[in-house]
Amino acid sequence: MPEHITKKEDFSEAVPEYLLRLDLACGKNKKEGFKSVDKDADANPDFLHDLLLYDSRWPFEDQSVYEIYCNQFIQKNTNKNLPYFMDEIYRILVPKGRILIIAPYYTHIQAYRKKNMSFITEETFNEFKDRFDIKSTRYYFEPEWELRDIHAQDWARKHYFNVVLAIEVVLEKSIRKEIKGGNNDKKKRIIEKDTIFRKRNKRN
Repeated sequence: MPEHITKKEDFSEAVPEYLLRLDLACGKNKKEGFKSVDKDADANPDFLHDLLLYDSRWPFEDQSVYEIYCNQFIQKNTNKNLPYFMDEIYRILVPKGRILIIAPYYTHIQAYRKKNMSFITEETFNEFKDRFDIKSTRYYFEPEWELRDIHAQDWARKHYFNVVLAIEVVLEKSIRKEIKGGNNDKKKRIIEKDTIFRKRNKRN
């Protein structure tokens, strides 16, 4: 796994020191170089906050974060509350900021654990394409499938249970909605693109 999921050259200038890198719901397994966020005071996080509370905003300013690590937590949101979770991710990320998400794959028995409230699939992230660009998708296979060729893995992933342990997705905050001023024709094309996408989703 790359040490930095967001490359500094993605930004027009060097990343300012005041921008944060967050490790969400890390528990005691804190990721080096990231500020930890957790509801458990015993874990001694940098930010003590319950990320599953939906009646208040997270304790971060708008566009104050450029990189987020979220391992084995997103599935603890209900399907109803998942949009709020992604709203907060979008709000705190700077344009082109990224989040790396790892979650149990929906066809694996781990996805059915009692504390997991939603099943995470590829379609989960397609629902947020109007605000996030999917930069990469990776699958973690069970040992007996890990060394098989890509065609066998792909077939097994689609037809068998307990083949894929987890899915890893890197999302990048889209700049489409962040453009203010500038070239009017470019703005018009972006608005038209978003409108077409929304109409297509509505039909589906």
